[in-house]
Amino acid sequence: LWLAMGGLPAKLNVLPIPSLRADCGVSVYGHQAHILSLAVDPTGRYIASGSGDCLVCLWDPRHMVCVRSIGFATQGVSTMSFNYQGNLLAWGTASFTSSSGERNLPIVGAHTGTLYSQEPTPAAVQHVRWHRKRNVLAYSLNATQLPDERDRMRNRNIRDRDLAVVHTLKIPDSV
Repeated sequence: LWLAMGGLPAKLNVLPIPSLRADCGVSVYGHQAHILSLAVDPTGRYIASGSGDCLVCLWDPRHMVCVRSIGFATQGVSTMSFNYQGNLLAWGTASFTSSSGERNLPIVGAHTGTLYSQEPTPAAVQHVRWHRKRNVLAYSLNATQLPDERDRMRNRNIRDRDLAVVHTLKIPDSV
């Protein structure tokens, strides 16, 4: 069981299952700021941690080492998800308590750290989740940042799609 602990620098605790005894666990320092999100690669190859230091770290769960740091975020990474094959990772930076966050949806290659897509969004991404068996990504947006009817009347380029809170994005399987 992986737990993100508070404090600076932030610590990841790994506790054995089923006992969850802290004295049998292992701890590593993972980020310079609080860890905000964790994601598990469904193939078991990586555990990802996202932090207020704007980094995503990929961890080897067997050896407890960081194998890759990805630095495309400019704000804290508050939500992450791996696709069903474990080769793509998407994240968002919206906070549930403020109206901050980047207005895009980054998707990177987990094995390479390559930025494949940085889909612009009308508001910051608050939650991401991949389909269990397809490369389809659902994501929700910070509703306080979405355009409202007054914005729509001023700017005719705003489409109905931009007013929705939940979106889906289909990624080709060949990526």
